[in-house]
Amino acid sequence: MMAQADAANDDVSLQPQHFVLSGSVAPAQIIAVTMQSLKDAQLQFQLEYILRAYNASYRKWALCARTLEIDLGNLHRIGWQKNLA
Repeated sequence: MMAQADAANDDVSLQPQHFVLSGSVAPAQIIAVTMQSLKDAQLQFQLEYILRAYNASYRKWALCARTLEIDLGNLHRIGWQKNLA
């Protein structure tokens, strides 16, 4: 049975086990994620995204900037500030 309706009000009660799909990780097996500020998470994501684009652009900043649709000068500044360049 996927879910069971409450006889009193016909509400459906979904339990965590209803969401475990074959091949997925059970809730007890999920690794805790270290929480960080939104600003820090955004910066980390931005750097990882730029690095992926940079590597996909054959490590060429101009091609990377065109791919990301940002100004080459701004990309260089970010790269220098974060020791990517």
